[in-house]
Amino acid sequence: MESSAAPRNPYEFTRDAYIELIKNMPKENYSKRSEYEEIELIEDCTLYDLYRQPRQPVTDPTVTRTVPVRVLNADLQCPICLCVVRNTMVVMECLHRFCGECIQKCLRLGMKECPKCRIHIPSKRSLRRDENFDDLIQKIYPDLDEFEQNELKLIEESNRARHFHNAFTESAKMGAQNQATQRRNAGKKKASSPTSSAPTTPVQNERSSSASSASSNDDNGNVSRGAPHASTPENDGHLRKKARTETGDSTPAGAHSIAPTASPGTASSDTTSSTEDDRVNLRVLVHPEESDSAPKLERTLFRTSYRLKVRHLKKHLASILKLDSYANMRIVLPADNCKRSGRAKTDAARKDLLFDQELEDFLTLYDIYQQYGMGTKWELQLYYHFSDSIINGVAQFVPLRINATTSS
Repeated sequence: MESSAAPRNPYEFTRDAYIELIKNMPKENYSKRSEYEEIELIEDCTLYDLYRQPRQPVTDPTVTRTVPVRVLNADLQCPICLCVVRNTMVVMECLHRFCGECIQKCLRLGMKECPKCRIHIPSKRSLRRDENFDDLIQKIYPDLDEFEQNELKLIEESNRARHFHNAFTESAKMGAQNQATQRRNAGKKKASSPTSSAPTTPVQNERSSSASSASSNDDNGNVSRGAPHASTPENDGHLRKKARTETGDSTPAGAHSIAPTASPGTASSDTTSSTEDDRVNLRVLVHPEESDSAPKLERTLFRTSYRLKVRHLKKHLASILKLDSYANMRIVLPADNCKRSGRAKTDAARKDLLFDQELEDFLTLYDIYQQYGMGTKWELQLYYHFSDSIINGVAQFVPLRINATTSS
């Protein structure tokens, strides 16, 4: 009996000893658990189970590391649908794993290459099922559908929190409120103002003047009541001169006047007739972080219409500074305007207005004033620079429609 017993020391157990041992066994039973044709020395145990060295348990905390399951998502995701892999199919050429439905759809659409490494895939015969990977995912995520629903909820909440207090949504809300207020004010003005007569054309003026002169001759110097009053060129020139005088008196001393460039769809009368309510004070300075070699303005105060766009301001500054182009010029809205407008005193200043922001070319001065909500009577300050090392956030304002009757 001692000769048929299995040796205790595995290093002394050779193949010859194994053959000699099984010769003395009365009945040879092949192991069903083993992948090899080996005879069971002990029931339901393989040679590996009998002679393997016991593994010592790992007790050192520096050796093991515990990671959250979310860290493994990048290794368990399908590169096509970016979800956890389902019905795993592996590409035999590169051993990349994809969802079975995703990779088969790519092959049906004619994409005969691996979506991850672009290696050529001849046909579906190059794909193999990977059930071991599916079993691993099943152990990590027992309920995969519930896990994906929770992930979608987390993504939705993060997107909502990210876009709830940003500059674009706040400026969009403010723009919608301002437009609604303008529509209400315009409706009140139309209801309160009397019906105005139709504008007279120059031909009607000539006819009315001739009719009034004829009636005055017939009535010995009395003016006819039915003929409308005609404006003569002398009166028009006097009125224009008076309007220019009033505008010039209200302009601060030493301030330039900038005329906004007319857009193709606007009438000439809208661009030439800029009333005193449309004009604002604008101070343009070189950026404090700009190099000393940058060109500087002799006069920094400007008086212009709030319809002026940032693109037109760049063009005007380039002509004053005698620059060939304004392509590399940047206009920055400084955070000091919160104090200048009085917005900081109300404790209602938006967070994006507390930082320097670079303005885009299509914005008008009216759009900038509307972000503060304090009217247009205060002096707006802007910076200009040419350096790429000065980094500022880009302002995301919603351009508002400017009506001719908009008040400050």
